[in-house]
Parts: sequence; structure tokens; C-alpha cells
Amino acid sequence: MLGYAPRCVFMVFANPPADRVDELHHWYQVIHGPDAIENGSFNALRRYRCVSNPDAPLLALWEGEWSSDKAAWDFIAPKAKALHESGRIGDIPSADWASMTFTSEPPCAPLATEPVGSMTMVQSDWYYPVREQSLAAWAKDSGLDADRVGGPWHSRYFYSADPLVEAGLHAAFFESAAEVADVTEAWSPFGAPGPSPTRTFKGLFEERGKDGLVPSHAPAYVSHWEQIATLG
Repeated sequence: MLGYAPRCVFMVFANPPADRVDELHHWYQVIHGPDAIENGSFNALRRYRCVSNPDAPLLALWEGEWSSDKAAWDFIAPKAKALHESGRIGDIPSADWASMTFTSEPPCAPLATEPVGSMTMVQSDWYYPVREQSLAAWAKDSGLDADRVGGPWHSRYFYSADPLVEAGLHAAFFESAAEVADVTEAWSPFGAPGPSPTRTFKGLFEERGKDGLVPSHAPAYVSHWEQIATLG
């Protein structure tokens, strides 16, 4: 991101208790981020806070060059388990949802190394995913692949979960030099506000989620973010 389109983006939504937010920041920036980059799991880490929906989980985007979910986890899982056993991964990750996503069609374009004042994320419905809908079909049906959409923005990225694992989970990211307040209104017609609801998530070390939450279906969800930290 920030003008570069990695082949893979591991999206992690984390919602720690209020009294542990600083601990999570420290863990990401000082412990886990450097660990995961040094051991070759990922090349960079971008972290965001949701401005449009302050109660939304924090978002971490891990950048890598993996070609599939299996290729990624075959390499990453043993290293993550070793870090967990050594005490480098405890209970602080607080992941409400995580998904390995990949580029395909449409391509990530245009890309520009310009300042990023905000990032808009548009998601398909991750609670009720349309399993047979490809990333390209979703982008076309939603109008997100048009030359001019929403805005203003200077860089656009399309990612989707591996269809062999989580078909129908799509996301588009739009980086803008403008602040969140200056882009929100233009994006409001494109979907329901906020990150998409998700079902119970089972990670490598714990199971989390909002049991009993049954949201209504929405064709897309739109949320606006500001970057809070970066590594790599």
C-alpha cells in the first residue's frame, strides 16, 4: 500500500479492551511487527483507526507476496506457533476477524506515492458472502472499477480472499490525500456505513466473535480510516 500493491494483504481486525489499547500498539510496533517482518512472513505492516465508525476494531494490513492461502499459512503458521511458544504472542492480539486476501482482477490501479490523509475501504458483505461472485464481478457490479468513483482518491487496490477458502470476501481500498471529513459524503451512496459484520472467527490460538449477532444483508459496506502506524 502507500503506492505499492503487494500480491497479498493479510487483514486483521482487533478490538482490545480500552485499558489494553496502548499494550496492543506496543506489541504490534515493537514486538510482533518486527518479528513477522524479520522471519519473512510479511514485508510491511500498515495499521489504521476507523474514523467513520469509532467503535470499529482497529485494522492491521500485513503486506506479503504469497500466491495463495495455503502457501501463506504453510510458511507462516509454524513461525507463528514458535513465537507463541516463546511468549512473543500472548492474548493481546484480540483478533475479531482475519483474512488472507490476494490481488487478481481488476488490477490495483492507478497507484501513486502521494501523501495519504485517509483510506476508504469498501467491502462486500462478509457475513453473507456471495460465494459464486468473483472479485472482478463484484467490482463491476458495484461500480468500484470505474475511472471515477467516490472520491477524491489517488490510489486504488482490489483484494479478495482465496476462493478455495473464503469465496466472496472482497475489499477495495482507496487512498486519498484528503482527510476523512472531505471524502465521506461522496462515498455514502456506495454502501452501508462501517466495516462489514463477520461471523465467529477461529484463529491459530483462540476463537472470537459476536455470537448471536444476525445483521441484515447489505451489498457493500463503506468505512473511512486514518493511518496510525507503519513498519517496513
